[in-house]
Amino acid sequence: MPNETLTRVERTLLRNQYAILEKLDPENADRYARLRQIVERGYTILYSDTLVEESELTPHDCRYVLDVLERVRKAEIQTISLR
Repeated sequence: MPNETLTRVERTLLRNQYAILEKLDPENADRYARLRQIVERGYTILYSDTLVEESELTPHDCRYVLDVLERVRKAEIQTISLR
């Protein structure tokens, strides 16, 4: 994420999420505190440490995944109705 920036809202949301994770996951509290501080202080060069970059699905692949999930849902409904 070279030269990436976050809006004030995005920084606030991330800061709050990391603060919550500090409380919910005491074993990793130090890590979340560090990530929270990066976002709070606006250390843009370190933003890549705080964000997970996951690739997006193409529209075709997304439609395929949604179609498969819909088939699974329908199969589950049919299975339940047969009981």
